[in-house]
Amino acid sequence: MKELKIEVPDGYEIDIEKSNLKICKVCFRKVEQINQHEFDEFFKSLLHGANRLVFYNNDYTISILPTNHFTLYDGNGQWLFDIRIGENAHFYYSHHIILPLFKEKFGINEMMLNNLMLHMIEQLFGLKGVIPSSSMLMPHWIWNSYLD
Repeated sequence: MKELKIEVPDGYEIDIEKSNLKICKVCFRKVEQINQHEFDEFFKSLLHGANRLVFYNNDYTISILPTNHFTLYDGNGQWLFDIRIGENAHFYYSHHIILPLFKEKFGINEMMLNNLMLHMIEQLFGLKGVIPSSSMLMPHWIWNSYLD
């Protein structure tokens, strides 16, 4: 099998369309420089725009007192973010809601979104070393709280 090397110019990323393990199309797409401050402000506006906050105990039951594990919902009751600080820290965001908002606003993909979010989740929540992760499904503890 021959190896194909493609050099990607600075400021561009590559899209490779494959079909039956054959390359059909190669495109270069100009990557827009994203202002971290503008990104941070938009990210904070989403956090502040959440109108419902639910706290969870260690056993994933809903807590009436603030805890280190909480979920933020939008005005339609759809979950946006699930955040746990401290032991077993994580930062999940809704693949179906959050990712399209950032794609529309900044034209970025999921990997770029995760990299840009690193700064904010460390600054706002102290989650150093925690990689943001999108989830196509609600985490099980959120789904279980709907069933209660």
